[in-house]
Amino acid sequence: MTQGKQLRQLLATQKPIMAPGAADGLSARLIQAAGFPAIYAGGGAIARVAGYPDIGMLQLSEVLDRVEKIVDVTSLPVIVDADTGFGGLANLQRTARSLSRIGVAAFHIEDQVFPKRCGLMAGKELVNSSEMVQKLKIAKDAIAGDTLLIARCDALSVEGFSSTLERIALYVQAGADMLFVEGLSSIEQLMQVNQSVDCLKMLDLYPGTESSLPKNLLMHPDQLVQLGFHLLVYPSDLQRAAISTMNRVLHQLKTTGHTQAMANEFVSFSERDAIVATNDYLNLGNLN
Repeated sequence: MTQGKQLRQLLATQKPIMAPGAADGLSARLIQAAGFPAIYAGGGAIARVAGYPDIGMLQLSEVLDRVEKIVDVTSLPVIVDADTGFGGLANLQRTARSLSRIGVAAFHIEDQVFPKRCGLMAGKELVNSSEMVQKLKIAKDAIAGDTLLIARCDALSVEGFSSTLERIALYVQAGADMLFVEGLSSIEQLMQVNQSVDCLKMLDLYPGTESSLPKNLLMHPDQLVQLGFHLLVYPSDLQRAAISTMNRVLHQLKTTGHTQAMANEFVSFSERDAIVATNDYLNLGNLN
């Protein structure tokens, strides 16, 4: 079964699809081992794991390299952040073809100008709605197979809520399979988005005080499904936790010369090798 069909079947259950963010194959394997149904390959996390900020600095080839490894080492549907399509209309067409060719479940493109900014940053600029409609139609035509096209709208913090509702209606008409409105900040907004368009919807969630999302949106996934949002992605939780832990390890190493005091927090060497299926690869060809 293709990833696209997997995701469509999951969405048809009307249950929440929780997709933690992965920027590499290791975190993707951990997500699958933890029992989650899907993986979100966020552009911000992929940029940061390369050492760059989420301001549109990576090229399509760099993102594809990461995504291909995630797809290769897991059997879960992968939802990919394709930014603005990595350039002009021809670049966007190539992006859609490339992502559908490697078999991702879905990808989203956004209505920011290129180069884009992280959705939580100030100073974003948008393309006009007619240009975004054109981009969606080109992406839709370029997709081969069951990959879903998600239209991301960043208009809320730039043009306001009324403009956002107008834009997403046009995006659905243009052929988007799912909507992703960045920056929703109240239950009322969730309800209005749900009521305004008859379309699958995705929501990104960022726990923590720096998020633009208030705590009242960090509710149980079942409640978010009742509000019309079935695909729930958690773009940076794993990466933020990893950064915090790596800093603690580095501090311990710098101050004491070793990390023995934290040893009970580390996975063992055998556990580490099991995560990446070392023995499975070593035993290939062994018929005994």
